Amino acid sequence: FGDFNGDGRTDVAYGSENDILSVYTGEPERFLSSKPWKNFDMPAFGTARTCNLNNNKAEDIIMFRPGGDNARRVDIIVF
Repeated sequence: FGDFNGDGRTDVAYGSENDILSVYTGEPERFLSSKPWKNFDMPAFGTARTCNLNNNKAEDIIMFRPGGDNARRVDIIVF
């Protein structure tokens, strides 16, 4: 959970397929958009942390993976 598009609403990022991380935006009339705002081609399993890396209104995502083939992989998504 985080505000990834910087509009002040809570957005959600989660794995929609094995290798796709999707971001769904918060909407005024409903909790989340019905279609993803952004898709990222990457292993979607892992632990996500939100932070603000570039000092704008949108939060960024850092993805860690606790084990397996991607244990040393870290993905950073800057919005």
